[in-house]
Amino acid sequence: MVRRITTSVCRRTLGAWGNQIGDIVNKSWIGIDRAKEREQRETTMSDTKANAHQEPGALFSFFADRKIKTKISIGFALALLITAVISSIAYYSLLRIATSLHEYSRLGSVVGSARDIDRNFLAFRRQVDIYSNSGNQQAAEAAEKARRTVKDLLVKGLAVTLQVERRAKLTRVSEQFEVYAKDFDKVIVLRAVQDKLREEVLLPAGQNCRKASSSCRRGPLPRQATRTR
Repeated sequence: MVRRITTSVCRRTLGAWGNQIGDIVNKSWIGIDRAKEREQRETTMSDTKANAHQEPGALFSFFADRKIKTKISIGFALALLITAVISSIAYYSLLRIATSLHEYSRLGSVVGSARDIDRNFLAFRRQVDIYSNSGNQQAAEAAEKARRTVKDLLVKGLAVTLQVERRAKLTRVSEQFEVYAKDFDKVIVLRAVQDKLREEVLLPAGQNCRKASSSCRRGPLPRQATRTR
């Protein structure tokens, strides 16, 4: 409004010179308006930047307003907290490693138990075969010792085996071993009966037959048989 009044007054009072002066005044007012607008924009931008910088600063204002002793204590507490977190992570990592190592050791025990069961059962079968064919008492004692060993190994194998399928197979092996061990007990009884029959029946009967045949061969021939001859 002031700009318009000033321009019109200059044009009316001064004539042509007034028009020129009015244009100059008008341009001056335009420059002033532009300068004000530019100043407002700069003020708005500076306020925006100040607010942007003020928000992070507000987060740390608690530390900025404290004494040096308090700052050092807070830093030391944060260092202890970070150390505790790192130690906890390392501890749980070590626990996982220990669990994995224990599982690996258990699997090794399962494999070793299966190997020992197979080896000792083969030794048991070999001694049973020797005893059933020859009746050797040393073979019977060795077979009995191998049977106890296999039985203990089966119990230990079931204790360390956790997988359902493998445990079921090992249980079936234990049942079949018990059947084989009972058959071995029957072989011992039958072998004892066989040895008794051999000592009490077969050997005396054979000796009597041998004596009778020897007496027939060595005795004198009958006369009738001699004349006939």
